[in-house]
Amino acid sequence: MKYHFLKAMRPSVLIIFSICALLFFSQCGSDDETMEDMTEDIDEGDNDEEPEIPTIGAPTAVQTFDIGNAANSSDIRVFFRAGTNSSFVAEYRVILANESSSANLNIDTALGLAEGSYYSLTTSATLPKFNLSEGITDFEGNEIVEDVTYQAFILAVPNDEEIEPKLSEVSTSVTLTQAELRDLYVTSRGTNSVETFDRVTGEHLGSFVIPNSSGLSAPQEVIFLEDGNLLVTGRFNTSLKLYDGETGVPIRDFTSGYSLNEPTKTSIGPDGYLYVSQWDANVNPVVRFDLETGEFIDEVVPSFFQGMDQAWDSQGNMYVVSWGLAQLRKYSPEFELLESTTSNLSGPVNIWVDENDILFVVDWTTGSVKKFDTDLNFIETFISGFVNVEGYVFEDDKILLCDWQLGTIKIHDRTTGDLIQTLVQAGVLENPNSITFGPDKRPFDDPL
Repeated sequence: MKYHFLKAMRPSVLIIFSICALLFFSQCGSDDETMEDMTEDIDEGDNDEEPEIPTIGAPTAVQTFDIGNAANSSDIRVFFRAGTNSSFVAEYRVILANESSSANLNIDTALGLAEGSYYSLTTSATLPKFNLSEGITDFEGNEIVEDVTYQAFILAVPNDEEIEPKLSEVSTSVTLTQAELRDLYVTSRGTNSVETFDRVTGEHLGSFVIPNSSGLSAPQEVIFLEDGNLLVTGRFNTSLKLYDGETGVPIRDFTSGYSLNEPTKTSIGPDGYLYVSQWDANVNPVVRFDLETGEFIDEVVPSFFQGMDQAWDSQGNMYVVSWGLAQLRKYSPEFELLESTTSNLSGPVNIWVDENDILFVVDWTTGSVKKFDTDLNFIETFISGFVNVEGYVFEDDKILLCDWQLGTIKIHDRTTGDLIQTLVQAGVLENPNSITFGPDKRPFDDPL
């Protein structure tokens, strides 16, 4: 019975199946059309959205420097770091404020300032460095004058009015004063050159004595003579070399009558003669030359292996250090050896004596400056924190020291030994080992 029933039902089942199949494929086609419509609607919606407005970042790390004696805004040099998306910045406006009123400057005030009360700069540089022009006033309309402390703000003005402008934080402070303008001249042993740096900003100004000029090799000391010319000692030269103090062009081999063996540190003694130490393992006396003619005079210390710097106390006693022996020696004014010590020394290279007859020994190996009395008793470590330290120069109550290994120059307080700042950053100098002040070059004609 069941079989006959199904057989009887077969045509009906087929009809129903056919109808369902037609409905299914019809619905699938309808769904496909709906998806296409939805996709078109989404695309049309995307096309209707407005493009995103970019955001620029405020300038940062704003620094100001007094680099002249004109007593106006042209004395001020400015550094800053551009903010993010700087390609959307049309111009930067440098706005000066009296330190006492800088808190009153905001972005609305900055945007409303008239020309002449800001300095406009267009640049794509990431780290712009430039001088302000003469005639710029502070944001309150006052002239820029001496003995007033100023701060700067940088306003980033976008190239699209829909982009929000940004104002930097306040800069370092600067007070215009009359000061001697001079640059730093530094021996770069690894490049066989003498490099110049701006004393105020620390910027590299170029090679004053170009690499290998007149055969200069492994320079050790730089001294400006009274006639303005520059005397340079090269360890692998047999004489000291003289260069024009304005151009750096070689003049001549300065010393004569004695072939130096790896000369190192050079000093002008209280007798007005030029003293030179020598590094050579076999021939290494400290010798004297006439400061005007460069002619050889005599050997004052018969032998001192890897001898370095010399200094004198108020009684005329001479002190000399040896790197190779890690030793400090004391000689009488007649060059009689009085005493010596190796206490607390590892590799001394420089020495000076202050007005109280305290000895300061620069120890290359330990990266420190150590104090001794005139009996050569160790007092204390005065300055530390260098990798290898060599080369120094005084400036009022400060002392500048070179890090031979890092290629930097740091400024320390001459009384306390505290670090004030790192003036010259790494990247230019290779093994600096002597530093002095010389003529100001100020090649800041290019505002960038």
